[in-house]
Amino acid sequence: TELFKFEERGDEILKLWGKNQSVPHQGSVSFAFRFPMELGMKIEATQLISRVNEKRKLKVGLVDFVKVAQLFNGLADLEARLLFLEAMAVDLNLKLSHVRYLSELDPVLRTDVVDRLLPAVPEINTLGGFDLAVTCGHHGASLVRDRASIVNLLLFNPACADGRYDFDVSEPAHRKMLDDLIIVNHWERDCAMKLGRPDLSKH
Repeated sequence: TELFKFEERGDEILKLWGKNQSVPHQGSVSFAFRFPMELGMKIEATQLISRVNEKRKLKVGLVDFVKVAQLFNGLADLEARLLFLEAMAVDLNLKLSHVRYLSELDPVLRTDVVDRLLPAVPEINTLGGFDLAVTCGHHGASLVRDRASIVNLLLFNPACADGRYDFDVSEPAHRKMLDDLIIVNHWERDCAMKLGRPDLSKH
């Protein structure tokens, strides 16, 4: 409840939870997100994004990853594995080694694993990311032409996000870059407001 301000039905639902009474299964809840300014203003863009992701996603250690990998490997259906990859990308902070290992479990889905999970790595090693993108591609494929979204992600620098961007939100890498831009944009806007300076953000 620290980051969210519930209004109308939201307050009512919270009160019912506190009294251990039944909660409505239908209805609407509106909320307003307040950016966590306790992160401070003297912070680099990459650190800012990393800390926000720590608050929004689960960190995966070795023991946890073993369980995740076993669950993924136990899914025999292709669609089930793709759905599981989407869930992992949304909820987990992974390491490059995790993505590499999962890409080797299923040769058929190797490209899908990298495309979906590489954006879920908070701090991507650029050289390691390129190596993984190259090795998972099809024989004769062009990295720049066929894996353009991954290349853009690996070369993206949120600390110097100038110019204009054209995103395809169906691409996980583009969604990751868009998310990072929104985080940095909101943070810079709120820092400017706190210092009494004009808002120079685009959104």
